Amino acid sequence: VVVEPQARHSATVIWLHGLGDTGEGWMDVGPQLQMKLPFVRFLFPTAPTQPVTVNMGISMPSWFDINSLEPELFKLNPK
Repeated sequence: VVVEPQARHSATVIWLHGLGDTGEGWMDVGPQLQMKLPFVRFLFPTAPTQPVTVNMGISMPSWFDINSLEPELFKLNPK
């Protein structure tokens, strides 16, 4: 989802959603922020759907796999 600037474009914000969410879930934020930041283009991408280990392997939008919520056990993309 892209929310184009209302004034001369001079900045871009890329807004990354959380686990299981989508860019579409956040697209209403762009117009609200543009009231104060009319020169900003807002991008709301959606992560690819993939199995997430910590959620019993259920497929959901995720920027990366999560094997644990414990910081000392966490490994980026553990497979």
